[in-house]
Amino acid sequence: MSSTFVLPQRSSVHMMTDGVVYDRNGVITIANLTKAAALPSLPAAVACTGPAFLTSSLASRIDVDFASFDDFVEHAESWLPATFTALAEKHRNGDAFSTFYIIGWLEKQNRPAAYAMDLWTDRSSRIEQVLANSGGATQCSRLIEQSTISGNVAEPRACRAVWVQAPPQ
Repeated sequence: MSSTFVLPQRSSVHMMTDGVVYDRNGVITIANLTKAAALPSLPAAVACTGPAFLTSSLASRIDVDFASFDDFVEHAESWLPATFTALAEKHRNGDAFSTFYIIGWLEKQNRPAAYAMDLWTDRSSRIEQVLANSGGATQCSRLIEQSTISGNVAEPRACRAVWVQAPPQ
C-alpha cells in the first residue's frame, strides 16, 4: 500500500508520496522509487497508488494528450478510466486498482487545485479488500477535487515531495 498526500493552499498545492514498492505479499521490494512525476509541458504533477509503472505511464500520456491542466480536468472522467484500463490490460492482464492524484494550476480560475480518482478494473483481484478497508464508500472513475489535506497513509518511512505554485507575476 502506498502513501500519498495532497495539500492545496491559496497560492500553491503540494504532493508528498512514499518511495516504497511492495510485492503481492506486502513485502517491500524497493524503498527509493520516485512515485510522483512533474509534467514537462503542463503546470501539474501526478502520483498513483497501485502498480509502480502507472505514475510514469499516465504522466507521459497526460503531458502529450492535453494542452492544459484545465483541459485534463475537463476530460478526466472519460479519458482516465479508459487509459487506465488499457494500461492494466497491457501490463497486468486486466488486474489493477489505483488511486490517481493530480495537482496543478487551473489557468481559467487562476488558482491551484488537487484532484483524486479511484480506479479499478472489472478483473481486479483485490478490489473487495480495498473497498472493505475504505468503508465501501469509494466511487470508481469519479474525479473529485481535494479541498483540504487528503490522501492515504501506509508507509511513511520514505517520502518524496513535489509542488506547484502560482506563476510569477
